[in-house]
Amino acid sequence: MTYLFSNDLLNVIGKKTILDLEQIESFLSIKNEILKMGKHKPAVNDFIMINLLDLDKINEIYSQKHLLNEFQLKFLEITSCFRKITE
Repeated sequence: MTYLFSNDLLNVIGKKTILDLEQIESFLSIKNEILKMGKHKPAVNDFIMINLLDLDKINEIYSQKHLLNEFQLKFLEITSCFRKITE
């Protein structure tokens, strides 16, 4: 749900199927939970999606720490002691 489908895949699946999927209760529930989280700032998205931590943007990441899980928060605390990009 967080990645865009390619045009080729959309053609195979079909628009009607996707529209039908969007009406399923579990899809709507997950969609609503994602929308409640709000838009991720770029540094936060990089940290969550590709495990890239840019310590120059540590304040940006901490501003959305509510989006991180417990492991990510601990990792952020430990690595914030270093002044380099950490992966």
